[in-house]
Amino acid sequence: YVDALNVLIELKYVRKKGDLRQITEDIGADITKYGDNNYRVHFVIYDPVHVVTDETAFSAPIVAHQGMQVGFVR
Repeated sequence: YVDALNVLIELKYVRKKGDLRQITEDIGADITKYGDNNYRVHFVIYDPVHVVTDETAFSAPIVAHQGMQVGFVR
């Protein structure tokens, strides 16, 4: 979290396929909460077992919102 720049970094850890629904819901809530307050958010998805098979499709609805970014760590 960097207050002077209005930047937040959120880490999401994908352990198994069942985690994706909850993570997607959490990200949606974060977009609403932080986006409405003019924060920029970089979501870091830690996915060591490659549960997310299509990074572009996963990221598209997130990056469609202004100020939202997604990165993956394998």
